[in-house]
Amino acid sequence: VKDHFELRAWVCVSDEFNILNISKVIYQSVTGEKKEFEDLNLLQEALKEKLWNQLFLIVLDDVWSESYRDWEKLVGPFFSGSPGSMIIMTTRKEQLPRKLGFPHQDPLQGLSHDDALSLFAQHAFGVP
Repeated sequence: VKDHFELRAWVCVSDEFNILNISKVIYQSVTGEKKEFEDLNLLQEALKEKLWNQLFLIVLDDVWSESYRDWEKLVGPFFSGSPGSMIIMTTRKEQLPRKLGFPHQDPLQGLSHDDALSLFAQHAFGVP
């Protein structure tokens, strides 16, 4: 992933869909700068400039908001990126991606008990 995408950001969105805060996290992730923006429009313009012609991966984790208007406002700067840029959204609401205009979905299944135990052991105890 690091070799393929020039810029990467991971944002835990959860139930409060605050466009200003989400955009700040994305900006800070792709620039490494902790710059304060009070105005959403200025932040969106700065983000658009940083993403311009860049290949990026943005993960929006645990999205709950069903507001198309909010979504449209958030993703505006993403259109300046290079072809092949990706936005991955995770959500617990099965119909949300379709409602927001995303026809392609890949529903994830939970891990089996053995796989979950193996993953836990690997991270907790360093067991391969």
